[in-house]
Amino acid sequence: GKGTYIWDDGRKYIGNWVDGKRNGKGTYFYLNGDKYIGDWVNGKRHGVGNYFWANGNRRKGKYSNDSFLYEIK
Repeated sequence: GKGTYIWDDGRKYIGNWVDGKRNGKGTYFYLNGDKYIGDWVNGKRHGVGNYFWANGNRRKGKYSNDSFLYEIK
């Protein structure tokens, strides 16, 4: 389903869930002000996503198993 989870330390995820894990489309908010909007599989960034740094920089790219692979223009 869809929902929001806020960790005790302030991190937050808004998006799709399957079996208690982030799956599908969602947005994750990091403590430092960064955020990731994109695809998730089994709780990890996987697929295409946009990473936004707190300073305003942005990068669209391909992710696999929570690791950045390459930038997409």
